[in-house]
Amino acid sequence: MLIPIYFLYLRMKRNLMFLFLMAFISIGYSQKVKINSEKRIVIDSVVSFDTLSVNEIYNAVKKWSVTNFENVKEVTVYDSPEEIHFRYVQNVDNGYGFTPINTTIIIKIKKGKMRIEFSNMSWRDGGTLFESVYLKNDGTLRDNKPCRTTYLSVESNFKLGIDGIAKNLKQSKDNW
Repeated sequence: MLIPIYFLYLRMKRNLMFLFLMAFISIGYSQKVKINSEKRIVIDSVVSFDTLSVNEIYNAVKKWSVTNFENVKEVTVYDSPEEIHFRYVQNVDNGYGFTPINTTIIIKIKKGKMRIEFSNMSWRDGGTLFESVYLKNDGTLRDNKPCRTTYLSVESNFKLGIDGIAKNLKQSKDNW
C-alpha cells in the first residue's frame, strides 16, 4: 500500500514542478494557446533580435531545422528567406501519455524579428482536427485536466522551438 502512495506522491511532485516551471517560463514569452478568427487553435509569438538581418535569422532557422528534424526536406512545405513552413509530428502530453499531433509551424522573418506560429494541428492517425476535441460548441477552449495538460505541452514545445532558434542566433561564428 505504501508503494502506490509513494508513486502518487512522486507524480504530484513532478506535476507541481512542471507547473511551476511553466509559470516561470511563460513570464519571458507571451505566447498562449488561443483561437484565431477562423476558429482554429493556434499559438504564436513575435521574437525580436536587435540588428540581425533577414539572412542571419533565416540561416539560424535552417540550422535549427536540421538539428530538429530527421529529414528536413520531408517536413518542409514552403521555403523562402522571408517565410518558412514545416509540417511535422510533435508528441503532445495529454496527462495520460503522449499523442502524436501533426503540426504546421510557420516562421515569418523580417529584419530584426520573426513571427512563429503553430497551427493546423490534427491527430496523426485519422487526421481529426485538434479543434474538434479541444473546442466547445460555443467556440471556447475546453478547460479540463487533459486539455490543460495538452495546452501546457503544446506551449512547452513551442517555447523549445523559439529557444532553439534563438540559441543558433546567439552562437558565435568562431565557437567551435
